[in-house]
Amino acid sequence: MKSLKKYQNTMPFFALMLVAIFFVSCGEGGQRATQERQLKEVKEETEMQIRMLRNDIEERINYVEEQLEDAEGELKEHLEEAKAELQSQKEVMEKHSEEVREATLESWEEVRLELKQAYQDARQKTNEVSLQVREKIDEQEER
Repeated sequence: MKSLKKYQNTMPFFALMLVAIFFVSCGEGGQRATQERQLKEVKEETEMQIRMLRNDIEERINYVEEQLEDAEGELKEHLEEAKAELQSQKEVMEKHSEEVREATLESWEEVRLELKQAYQDARQKTNEVSLQVREKIDEQEER
C-alpha cells in the first residue's frame, strides 16, 4: 500500500501530461489541416493563372496558324518555327500545372519556385515570338 500512495501523488501529474500531449497532437493536426486547406486554395489560384497563360499561348498559336494559311517561303518557315516555340511553351506550362496539382505541403515551395521561373520564361518567350511574328508579317506586307 505504501508504494501505491507514493504514486497517487504523481497520478494527477501524469494525467495532466497525457491530456497536454493529446491537445498538442490535436493542435498540430488542426494546424496541418489548416495548412492543407490554404495550400488547396493557393494551388487553385495558381492553376487558374497557368490556365490563363496557356489560353493566351493558344490564342497566339491560332493567330500564327491563320497567318500560315497564306504564308510562303521564308515567312512560312518563320511562322512554323514560331508555332513550334509557342507549342513548346504551352507544353511546359501544362507540365507545371500537373506538378502544381500533385504538390504537397512538403514539396510546395520547390514547385512554386520552379513554376515562378518557368512562368516568367514562358511569358517572355511568348512575347518575343509574337513580336517577331508581327515584325515578319509587317515586313512581308511592305514588299
